Amino acid sequence: MKISDAFLITAEQGEIRPSGLCRTEEADGVTAVFLDGVSEKELDSELGAVIRLREPRIAGWVADYRHYEFWCRPAFGNDLSDVPNQTQGLIYQTDDGRYGVVLPVVSGQYKCVLKGNPDGGVDARLFSWCEGMKTCKALALVFAEGENPYELLRRCAETGVRLLNNGCRLREERRYPDVFRYLGWCSWDAFEIRVDDASM
Repeated sequence: MKISDAFLITAEQGEIRPSGLCRTEEADGVTAVFLDGVSEKELDSELGAVIRLREPRIAGWVADYRHYEFWCRPAFGNDLSDVPNQTQGLIYQTDDGRYGVVLPVVSGQYKCVLKGNPDGGVDARLFSWCEGMKTCKALALVFAEGENPYELLRRCAETGVRLLNNGCRLREERRYPDVFRYLGWCSWDAFEIRVDDASM
């Protein structure tokens, strides 16, 4: 996966490209992508920055995307331009059989999601939902390529958590109360407010 463009978006001026906006760091085969930009005008609260990613060797992909406010579901395809909006994680396979993982990050002020673009790539889209922001300084995403997608996911998650350094821990590192060792599936999430005595 390669970065082809990066820009901020203001409500008044549209796309702007300040110098030094996007930088990357690599460690343990994982690339972390950071944005650090300032605008004279307020950034669009619903889409303040975009990083364009390209990978021309795509054989297929699976995306985990938010299709409803509280629910994610998988999507599958062969063209990155079809990656759905609000994608929370992307695994792709290249035509030579290697895998890639792209994990958007939620940082202190910005959330990143993925969406396919018409040029055959995928956009990392950052937003804050805060009015008046003129800076976008955030770890936007992490990505890696290799032979084993499960190992890539683990390494990307570890890198993202380490770089955020906000107290978040991986699932294996968390300690849960004893009740969660035997508590079964709760259907409350599925039924939401439609649970009553008759439905049980």
